[in-house]
Amino acid sequence: MPVISAQRNITPGQPLEIDCPACGARQVQAVPTLYEERPVLLRLVPLPASRHIFIRCSTCARDLLAQARDLEELYDLSPQELLGQLQPYVSGVGRFLVVAALVLFWLPFVAPLLAIGGFMMTRRHRGWRRAAIVAVVLTFLVAGAVATLLLLAPNP
Repeated sequence: MPVISAQRNITPGQPLEIDCPACGARQVQAVPTLYEERPVLLRLVPLPASRHIFIRCSTCARDLLAQARDLEELYDLSPQELLGQLQPYVSGVGRFLVVAALVLFWLPFVAPLLAIGGFMMTRRHRGWRRAAIVAVVLTFLVAGAVATLLLLAPNP
């Protein structure tokens, strides 16, 4: 029996026109989808639910996260107003990998893998991309220093 499970409801919406912040296309069709997840502890205790609205651009096929509360709120906004509420979606796993690489940058064999994975998953978002680049640079500096020390160490 799983410790935490989730009840997920997916509600697709009607297509609407957006100005995509990811690819820069103007007045393109996009399909909004409401995701509602309610985690349940030990199949008995309901935990706080999360509601997210994702909009998929028909031009670049990227998922954008909308800051609206429900689908009806999106249809009342113009494409320019909607543009201010859209942001590229960044995976929670990618964010975790970037933070883990920054925390563990001093581990020369683990951190570079975390940093590269985090960079690949967050490269579309400017803020997370910067943090991932810092993580990559730090981890490779440490890995290079350790490799240099190992190569220059005298053999017993």
